[in-house]
Amino acid sequence: MEENLPLIHSIGKFVLPQQKIAVLRTSRQDRYGLDQHWNFDIARGPLQQLGRSFVYLESCDLADPALLDRYPVIFDCATLVMTEREAEAIRGYLDEAEALIENEE
Repeated sequence: MEENLPLIHSIGKFVLPQQKIAVLRTSRQDRYGLDQHWNFDIARGPLQQLGRSFVYLESCDLADPALLDRYPVIFDCATLVMTEREAEAIRGYLDEAEALIENEE
């Protein structure tokens, strides 16, 4: 028990830093029967292998500029279906963003 005291004292004190990477993967494509995003989802392996933390964004998240401002890098996983409002939000993000990486064929 004594040798585990440092571990025991650290329980509940783990804090993750604010994520800087977001992955845009819309479930709308699933409903339309489009599956290309599964082939280009960088979060399903490469980011994890690099030890990089990330969050997933849904297409409706694009409507919140304050949310987008939290992520200097957004990977787009082959989004094929987007409303005009969502496309406009991406354009606005690109005006200020550090990077938007599109994964597509």
